[in-house]
Amino acid sequence: MHLGKMNLSDIPDEASELLEDYCDFVVGVESSGLGMLPSSNKLSYIAGDGMGGCFYRWMRELADDGTPIVYLSQYGEASRFATDMNHTLAIVVAFPGYWCDVLTAVHKNESLVTQVIDRNEATLDDNEPLSEVRSQLRKLLSITDLNPIPELLKVVKTQPQFVPELDNDDGTSACGSFAERPFPTDRTSNA
Repeated sequence: MHLGKMNLSDIPDEASELLEDYCDFVVGVESSGLGMLPSSNKLSYIAGDGMGGCFYRWMRELADDGTPIVYLSQYGEASRFATDMNHTLAIVVAFPGYWCDVLTAVHKNESLVTQVIDRNEATLDDNEPLSEVRSQLRKLLSITDLNPIPELLKVVKTQPQFVPELDNDDGTSACGSFAERPFPTDRTSNA
């Protein structure tokens, strides 16, 4: 199965359940974040994160970078997320439950990425079922990319950036940036 061009209906039910339970990736359930974006035929809803954020396919005219996957958080922060569905799933499976921290670190400072991963993996080391779930998801979804970080670093910086206008009580306003999010921080500094 090649996930880059797959339909969401191609994700096995077992994988959908594991993605929701362990990876904060809820296929096909519309999220409250949908109400923040003005109606657009350039965004195709994919999944929610279980907390109000949404993943979309971003279809643009004359796009030479394919149809990237973008993410809008429940707080109104937006970013390119992946080059395709395969890369999206590789990220959420590689960093179950903390992929948003990794995305934030990529936006804030590349040197934070390893710290965020190491800190989160240290808490997961004793969680043997999670290791089994990762392996099971990689098999169910035919994920072969075990290190999605280089591609994530590249995707986040690709132009044009995903910076939609968001609906609010006063009309519209630009979305926020993950670079402005206070977390994750370098816990070793005193600053």
